[in-house]
Order: sequence, then structure tokens, then C-alpha cells
Amino acid sequence: MRPALARVVFRHGPEESRASLARWLAAQAARGRIAIGDPAQAAGLLMHMVFAPIGFDDNGPRLPAPDERRAHATAAFRIFLHGVVPQPSRE
Repeated sequence: MRPALARVVFRHGPEESRASLARWLAAQAARGRIAIGDPAQAAGLLMHMVFAPIGFDDNGPRLPAPDERRAHATAAFRIFLHGVVPQPSRE
């Protein structure tokens, strides 16, 4: 891919998505719904966590089955929102 085209794809694909997610996270933080220091950093981390299952093998990019992707995304969101600290029991 040519460098100029790669910049356009990046800017209007993942970069635009990351910026939009960062704005949404900042709005949620302003409402007191989440506590994050840097919305842009948090958006990047969340996107990396969610899109991590996209792997590569000898034939190029490989996507897990839809159920695997859904389970991975659910786990990523859970960790992003709650961390890895044990949550109090609701019993």
C-alpha cells in the first residue's frame, strides 16, 4: 500500500474510530459513570483489547469464529470496565 493511501485508511478507519470512542469515554467520565485519566489512551487500550483476536497465519489475516470473537470482546469489556480486582459478591 502506498504511504499516502495508508494514511487515509488509518485516519478514516481506526483513527477516526479511536477518536470517536475517546470522545464518548470522556463524556461518560464527565457524567461520573467511569473514572479514566486519559480518554484517548483508554480508547486505544480498549480497541487493542477488543481487536486482539485478529491473528495471522501462513494464509494472511485470520478471524476467529463469531462466537469466539463475541466471547473475547465481552471479556475485554469486562476487564476494561472492572479491572482484575475481585468484585464484591452480590449475595
